[in-house]
Parts: sequence; C-alpha cells; structure tokens
Amino acid sequence: MPEEVLSRSHLEILRCQAGFPDKTGQFVLPPIVRATRQTLEDSGAYLLENGQTMILYLGRHVVPLLLNDLFGPLCNALADLDFQMTVPPPLDTPISIQLRNTIAYINETRPSRALCIQIARATMDGAEHEFSSLLVEDRNNEAQAYGEYLPYLHRQINMEVFYDHLRVKLGD
Repeated sequence: MPEEVLSRSHLEILRCQAGFPDKTGQFVLPPIVRATRQTLEDSGAYLLENGQTMILYLGRHVVPLLLNDLFGPLCNALADLDFQMTVPPPLDTPISIQLRNTIAYINETRPSRALCIQIARATMDGAEHEFSSLLVEDRNNEAQAYGEYLPYLHRQINMEVFYDHLRVKLGD
C-alpha cells in the first residue's frame, strides 16, 4: 500500500551534524529528503530504509574523497567498490562513523529484524533498480506515482458515490 511505504521509508542524505546524540541524548538522524529521483544529486550518497531493506545509493559522480572516507583509501571510484559488501568497514573518519551509527540506530529501532546494507552504484548495479522502485513518489514501471494515485482514487470514490446516489434516486 503506497501510503505505508511512504510513511515508513527514510531517504536520508548523510550530513555532518547527524549520526550522533544531541545535547539531550536524542540520536540525530540525517535529514530526510523526499522519495523522488528529482531530490537526488549525482554526487551524493543516500541511505534508503523501509523496514525490509536498506540500500546505500551512491551517485555516479560521487566524490572520491567521500568514497575514501566511507570505504577506505583504496576506493577512489565506484568501480573500486565491492558492491557485495553488507557492512561498511570500521574506519575512523567522521562520515564512516556517522553511517555506521545511523545503521546501528535503525537496526536498534527495528529489533525484530536487523538489516544489512546493500550497495547500489548508479548506472552499475542491479540494486539501483530496486532503489528506484522504492522511490515511492516517482513513476516506476508504468505504475502511478503516489501523487498521481491519490487524485485517481478520489475520482473513483466520487464516481462510486455518484452512481450509488443515482441508483437510489432512480430506484425510487
């Protein structure tokens, strides 16, 4: 059901202030962005989680320094990355710590199921298609986008109510 996926999906861009507790001890999640392709930058890294899957999407123009900080000094391009990796390496860089803390927090809040990360490199992996299918605000595989579905559903309900009213009126 689209609204369930939308309300439970977290599409997060990694930012400097996230991944650690704030002054009150509350864990700070990265900012949530809309689940649409339009909000993604080609140079960005995004974590998508919906309770059943967790995908780290890396844009096709991701900065080599970000790859170094997340995956180690030998990873300078998307092609250098082991796409079968399910756990990010334990590096002492701030962005790596943020990512691992965020993944750990998400797994703690979903105690029934710990999620492993799936890497999706833009234009390189099949996981990119799965990532795209989870962007619930986009049109995927000729299905309606969520924003298109709601007006359609509203029209269908209005037509049903109108015809029920007409049948009752003509039946009298």
